[in-house]
Parts: sequence; structure tokens; C-alpha cells
Amino acid sequence: MSGTGDGSLYTADAGSESLAGWRQGDYTLSALEFLVANGWSGTELETDAEPVEGLVVISQTCDIVNTTPDKQHVVVCPLIKLTEQSFEEIRKARSPAAAMLEHPPEPCVAVDLGRMMSVNKSVLLRFERREGFTTDEARTAFAEALQRKLGRFAFPNKFSDEVLHKLRGRILNAHGKSESNHGKAYRSIRTTRVTAFPDWDAPEATVFFYFVLEPEVKREATRAEIGKTLDDHLGRITWPEGFRLEDPPYFLVTPEEMTAAEWIASQPVDWDFVSSAGAAFRPK
Repeated sequence: MSGTGDGSLYTADAGSESLAGWRQGDYTLSALEFLVANGWSGTELETDAEPVEGLVVISQTCDIVNTTPDKQHVVVCPLIKLTEQSFEEIRKARSPAAAMLEHPPEPCVAVDLGRMMSVNKSVLLRFERREGFTTDEARTAFAEALQRKLGRFAFPNKFSDEVLHKLRGRILNAHGKSESNHGKAYRSIRTTRVTAFPDWDAPEATVFFYFVLEPEVKREATRAEIGKTLDDHLGRITWPEGFRLEDPPYFLVTPEEMTAAEWIASQPVDWDFVSSAGAAFRPK
């Protein structure tokens, strides 16, 4: 990827009015290369410019328009072309590898969240801006996808692969079945948190779940019915060495019933993105 040549820095006088139009999720098709370090000579990085469909700004909007001297750059991800199957996985939020734009340049083009680089704002000013989003709902979904990708707790591999991944499969299988008792139970759960005693790095960790319920008016199952499903599915799991389930293994709680200390001591389980062994995107 060729440089700007002048090494200029962005300042308020250099185009803050032009940058004011840029928001998180906006993209350009002006730049069709992405810089990647693929080697090390012993003294310097060896870089390649890989072809991409375009670049998407993932920096927060406030950071894009910030004109202070220490805010000279924005972070971008590449746009990539996916197979229809992989794009469908992204659309269903079953993979953290990529995110969707509300207004992509063409079908099956998504944002590769696995690769990021910095671009000086003086360079961004030279790009033709395309609007990635026009609704707050879609912008929020994109921001949440970034948060999930960058902020997920790293559970131990054995626990993720042999416990969470298997439980995730049962949840996904049941969730869409409208008449299934298991489906009704899982749709009555708002979120899941899990904690380990004494901690996740201990040679022997005892695991405990908090299943935080939807408001009662939104629940499709009673607490007893939800408990029956959880007892069934948790009881089928063979726990890996170094982990065991607490007795009792979980609490069914509302947000009001869960203490702040319990919330802080536990980690969220994002069932969509719980395992790195899940569906991976495949560029065309």
C-alpha cells in the first residue's frame, strides 16, 4: 500500500469539517489493499499489501472527529467477500469473525474483524466516504459485534470446548423450536453468567452458573420448567479434568435478585460466540 508521501498529520485546520461526516461503520472503496506483516528479517518487519474489497472505520465516532494531537489515527478493518453460507452465519450472529454493514457495497461483503490497522486521519480525508449505516438499531448491532469480538472473556480451552460448546449446541438446537419445552425454557433466559472457585486458573476449579431470567411477562416457561431443561442438559455433560460442577450447579435469578458482587465475580457467556471452534468465515 503506497504512503501519502508527505507524512502530514491531521489537525483541526487540516480538515476537521470533512472528517465530521465520518462515523463508526463508514467505509471506503478508494483503498483496496490491506497492509499485513508476514515476516521478520531480524531488523525490520516484512509487509505485504493484501487485496481487499475496501476499508471500514471501526474507531468510535467521537475518536474520529477528535482533533487533539494524540488522536491522529483511526482504526480500520478490511471488507471481504464471503461465500453465501459464511455470510448467512454472520447474519445469524453465529460467528465473531466478521460483522455486517447495513449498506454494504454488494451482497455477501462483510467486515473482517480479525484484521485491523491504523490509518492517519490525513489519509482518511482523501478517501471517498460511503455510509455503512443509517439507523441507530443497525449501528448499535455493529458496535455490539465489535464489543463481543474484542471484549469476550477467554475461558480455558477445555472448559470452552468440552462444556460451553456442547451446551451451546443444545441451546441452538432447541431455541428456534416454538413448541419445544426446551426452546421455551431457553427463550425465557435473558443472559448467562458463570464463575469458578477459586479461579479459572486453579488446578481444580468448581464452576457455578447464573441464568438471568427475562421479565416474568416475557417468559414462556416457569422456573420449574426452565430448571428441568437445565438439569437435563447440564446432566449430560462429561466434565473435563480440572473442572467440576457446584452443587447446586446454578441459580435462576432476575437482575434484581443477583447482587452486584455476584455480577462482578462472574463472566458473561455469549452463546452465539462461545467457541472459537464455531463456524468460521470463508472468503471467496
